[in-house]
Amino acid sequence: MAVVCVLLPLLAGGFFLPAAAQDLFLYGDDHQGPFVGPDDAPGLFREATEEMLRRAGVPYTLILTPWRRAQAELKAGAGGIIMNLARTPAREEEFRWLVRVVSTPYVLVSRTRGYDTLSEACADGLVVALAGTPRAEEAASLCGAGQVIPVNDPQQAVRLLQSGRAVAWYEIELRALHAWRSAGYDPEMLKSGRPLQTFDSYLAASLALPEAEALQKRLQQAFATMQADGTWEAILAAYVGPVRAHTLAAGRRR
Repeated sequence: MAVVCVLLPLLAGGFFLPAAAQDLFLYGDDHQGPFVGPDDAPGLFREATEEMLRRAGVPYTLILTPWRRAQAELKAGAGGIIMNLARTPAREEEFRWLVRVVSTPYVLVSRTRGYDTLSEACADGLVVALAGTPRAEEAASLCGAGQVIPVNDPQQAVRLLQSGRAVAWYEIELRALHAWRSAGYDPEMLKSGRPLQTFDSYLAASLALPEAEALQKRLQQAFATMQADGTWEAILAAYVGPVRAHTLAAGRRR
């Protein structure tokens, strides 16, 4: 578990933690590329969150820990916030939803055509998915295990797609675009159909967090200024390229 303490000067009129409180705990999992990661690859969600906190003048302690542990600590009453949490019906009453940062469509990306369903893709060839994920299980259930190639790393999926061994990759669209770009390919080469499912990814807080409403207002205001001045689009561009970043920053898909 990595812990990094960051102290920031509070802005006039900004958010103040109660006098007896410590820095705000900022939780994340450093194996959530390209959303949250370690210092050498912080991820688009972590970069956005830390910039929000900087603009809001909120001192914080960054805690990178396994995903289930991070959620468990917040639900157990730890006074903190968590990055890149999908807002689902099952989680709705377990957290306070502070800032909607990005939409995360789950799609089938391909070099040849946009697939709207797993059945369409599997009829044309093999589908790749990250091993152990719900996406791999869903694909195997619908198409049969023999039609699915499970991989342990996004770059393996990129190689299978680029070589033509797989016709499609079932993945979060942003992760697929980032992996493709990281391998040196133009993200605009990829095609995708309608999302098979979509979640909104949030900066969320423990229900026990003191002064949560005041913090929420400051962070929402900070993110709005980041959207208005182009900072959010610039962060996205570093991960998925300028063309996709422009549409994503506007809340659209291609």
